[in-house]
Amino acid sequence: MLTANVPLFGATPLSTTEPVPPTPPADPGAQAGDPLERSAAVPGGPGDEDDAEADEDAQEGPKEWGQGSVRNPIVLKLKMDGPIEELNGAAGAMGFTVSLPDRRALSSGSGLARKDKRIASVRVVNTPHGAEITLQFKDGVPAYKAKARGDRLEIALGRDEPKKVASKSKKEKEKSNRKDKKKEEKKDRER
Repeated sequence: MLTANVPLFGATPLSTTEPVPPTPPADPGAQAGDPLERSAAVPGGPGDEDDAEADEDAQEGPKEWGQGSVRNPIVLKLKMDGPIEELNGAAGAMGFTVSLPDRRALSSGSGLARKDKRIASVRVVNTPHGAEITLQFKDGVPAYKAKARGDRLEIALGRDEPKKVASKSKKEKEKSNRKDKKKEEKKDRER
C-alpha cells in the first residue's frame, strides 16, 4: 500500500483504484531496458513488499526505555489519547523525561507522586509535538523502565527492599500457635 505524507494528516494511504504514475528514473539510460526492471524501481511495484515492511519496522520507535535492573517495582500508570507507537527517553541528574510523540496524556501526574516517597515531582505536559512526562527524585534516581502498553504508559520504579506483606492479626497468630502446640503434643504421645 502506498502512503503520502500530507502536512495536516501525516501518512495517508493513497486510493488503490487510481493508477499510480511511475516515478521518472534518475538515470536517463535506465529507461531503455527490460520493462520488468523498470517496474521494480517504481514504489509499490512488484518486489517492493519486502522494502515497505522493512521501512515500517525502521520507522516504528522503541516501545520501552529505562536504566538499571528493576526489582520489586512500584508501577505508575498514565492513560494516553490513543495507542503509543513510539517512546523516547532522556536521563537527567535527578530524574528522567519520557516523550511520547503525537500522543496527549489524558491523566495528570498529581496522584503519581504519592505512590512512591522517593519522588520529588511528576510533571505531565502536553506539547504540540506530544506528551512529556518528567520524574524528579529526592535522593538519587532508582532503576526504572517505561513501557508502552496500548494506550497506557507504565513506569516501573525499582526498589531494593522487598515488598512489605501484612502480618497476621493477633487472633490468627494465637490460632496457629495452638495448632502447633497440638501437633507437638500428638508427636510426644506417639513416642
